[in-house]
Amino acid sequence: MPCSSKYNYAILDNLLGQISGPHDDWDLDVLKEKREEYIKIGRNQPCPCNSGEKYKQCCRNTEKELFDHCRVTTHSKKSGSIIPMHTVHTWK
Repeated sequence: MPCSSKYNYAILDNLLGQISGPHDDWDLDVLKEKREEYIKIGRNQPCPCNSGEKYKQCCRNTEKELFDHCRVTTHSKKSGSIIPMHTVHTWK
């Protein structure tokens, strides 16, 4: 983990507020999403990473343009089935 990274405890705080005990059901999904500076850029424009190259020859379709997005879903057991009750999204 890079030295400049900071922990984001908002997702944990929210999860602890939604569950009532250690045996409650919940899921954590870590998804990859495109960073904001890469969303509306054309492939022939300069790359947002300031390399001086075109976006298509630099960061396009690489891990550099993605970040981890965490999604926590808590569940409720009713009539034998698990129903998603609350979803928390946290972007870094």
